[in-house]
Amino acid sequence: MKKRILLFFIILVAMSVSYFLYHFYQDDYLPQKVRGHYESEGQKELKPFSNNTPKKKFVPRKQFHEDNEYKRSDDQVVTIEGLPAGELAQLGGEIQKLEMLNLDCEKSINSNLPPSQIIDPINSSYFQNPDEVIMNLKRAVTFYNDVKARQEALRFVERAEYALSSYEQVSATDFGKILRAPLVCRQSNLTIFFESIIELAEEGEFTAIQKENIVGFMTTEIFKSLSNDYLQDNILMHLTLLKGVGLLSGADQSYFTELESIYDELRAVYSSVYEAPETDNLKVVNPGDVYMEYQARQKQSAARSLELIDNYLDIYLQF
Repeated sequence: MKKRILLFFIILVAMSVSYFLYHFYQDDYLPQKVRGHYESEGQKELKPFSNNTPKKKFVPRKQFHEDNEYKRSDDQVVTIEGLPAGELAQLGGEIQKLEMLNLDCEKSINSNLPPSQIIDPINSSYFQNPDEVIMNLKRAVTFYNDVKARQEALRFVERAEYALSSYEQVSATDFGKILRAPLVCRQSNLTIFFESIIELAEEGEFTAIQKENIVGFMTTEIFKSLSNDYLQDNILMHLTLLKGVGLLSGADQSYFTELESIYDELRAVYSSVYEAPETDNLKVVNPGDVYMEYQARQKQSAARSLELIDNYLDIYLQF
């Protein structure tokens, strides 16, 4: 009897998991259905959707640059240890400087794009005026592209490349800290905000002229940013934005297929660093060469993203 009860329980759990996965991965997945996961307690219940809800909805991409396991080290572990004095030992201070810049950046972003307000375009007063929404979007994108911390991050990459070239090997742990250090000021507030704008657009809350204004501005700013900033977190963020631009502009399936290809390639770049033959016994051999190859492959992904814009969205570029 106990075995039957246990078997029944296992089957019930399996069916529940299968039901969840089936509905989560269906093509008609609606972000609104899971928005409650992000909302704080006490907020209003979501308004029900009408039968006119568009079938094609924006599916939010996982923000790998915001993943806990992917973030740069915190203040307690940024010190580069186990290395002789020299160029590389000085990078610990550079990493701490980037950490402080990132904290300042996060405060500014959360102040201008409050997470609790930008997640829900239906109930939040943040989205009542379409013209103000577009204005806030433009301000946010300009801030992300012009923030000082990104310039420091790019300079850090140059210094790290020079420093790593002075060593025959470094620990994989320290190499990972250096690799993740420049991932700053790319919090996911902007992509969440843009996702909410996509939902509003698909509900008919923007005129055709307003939508064209959004597409033109976003395409141009994304092109500018990727032309100057090839770091992985910047590309990841803009690939998410490009997915939204594609939905707004009515891009065909080949556009999204190419977008996914770039995205998968970029994820593989990071993983390949730790699977390379130069890595042995938790040491990275010839770290300067590995680091330069990593940066070169990121530049290739940025170039592919720019080519995607040229091939599919060039009519929207405002140069």
